[in-house]
Formats: sequence, C-alpha cells, structure tokens
Amino acid sequence: MNELDQFVKNELRIKGYVRYADDFVLKHENKELLIDCRQKIEHFLQERLNLKVHPKKLILKTYASGIDYLGYVSFPHHRVIRTKTKRRIFRRVNKKNFSSYSGVLKHCRSHSLKSRLIEVVGTTDIE
Repeated sequence: MNELDQFVKNELRIKGYVRYADDFVLKHENKELLIDCRQKIEHFLQERLNLKVHPKKLILKTYASGIDYLGYVSFPHHRVIRTKTKRRIFRRVNKKNFSSYSGVLKHCRSHSLKSRLIEVVGTTDIE
C-alpha cells in the first residue's frame, strides 16, 4: 500500500490523507476534487496493484457530519467512540482488560463512558 501512499502524496497532492492498513480517508473542502481523486485512486488500485475498492465502503460525506474511521467518529473539533465499538467494550470489559479499553478511550471524549465502565467492572482501584 506504500504505492498508494506515494500516489496520493506525489500525484494527487492531497494533504488530508490518512491510511491504516487497507482503510484510508481523504479530507478536502472541494467535493469535485474528491470525486475526481476517487476515480483516479480506483483506477490506480486496479491498474497498478490489482485491487478494487468495495463500492459500499466508499463514502463521500462532510467532515461536520463525522468521519467514521478505526472505531471512532471524528468531527472538526472532537472525536467520539463509534457506537458499535462502545457496545463491544461493554460486552467484553473486565478487570483484566480494563486498562486496554481505558487506553482506547483516551483518544476521544469519554470521561462519562470511563466512569460507567468502572461501575460495570465494579472496582475503584483501577486507574
């Protein structure tokens, strides 16, 4: 996927590009430019890497409505944990893995959520 990174950086020159594994986001204020980039990326992936973008997983939306990426929904001035991720955490949290989930919550607005998790785990000696 380094080839895609270099293509977006050097050919498309999009500064608002983030990729983790096979998930990526392009951010730009010009919708027409993003539509054009989408077509160029799909062509690049097919021709150079023999890959296809899943049509149902390619979404064009405004930043103000939130970008759902890697378990979080990012807004212009804050980030929240995705509802599905939150439900999964509450199903799986226990004393042994609380610290791990606590680390996930540090990357978003989650103070009240962390308090609720402490209640679920049932202990006060967890940091």
